[in-house]
Amino acid sequence: MNIVSKSFFRIFSIIILLSGFTFSQDIGKIFTDTEADKLFGEVLEQSVISIDELKDMLNSTEKFVMFKVSNEALTVLGDNRSLIFSTKNYVENNEVFHKFSKSKVLELINKGFGNQVIVQKRRKVLTVTYGTFTLELAMGCPPFCE
Repeated sequence: MNIVSKSFFRIFSIIILLSGFTFSQDIGKIFTDTEADKLFGEVLEQSVISIDELKDMLNSTEKFVMFKVSNEALTVLGDNRSLIFSTKNYVENNEVFHKFSKSKVLELINKGFGNQVIVQKRRKVLTVTYGTFTLELAMGCPPFCE
């Protein structure tokens, strides 16, 4: 193999590895509610939904779920920013939502307990709390909508 072929093979291998990591990556991390309070600060506003409502919402999407709380109104989007639930009338294309992998939300449901899920707007983040566990480290959509 000559130098050009070896270089091409290395670059191609790196691209394949990185793209696999990026596309298979779960979005979100689960913390205890105590850790979340220390890391992300106080809750500024929140919206409460039942665990059954959240489970129904998750049945409407394949890969991702996105949340937004504004004036205590909750809006939930699925894949391709499709509207799943809203206490408002519409969603504008440029509104930023907090995107989590569906798998991480399901993991939160499996770890937590209780009848209610609390979607919480904090100073710079949005968290989803169920029982004593809190999900965060979302990606903003936009810009990370794909």
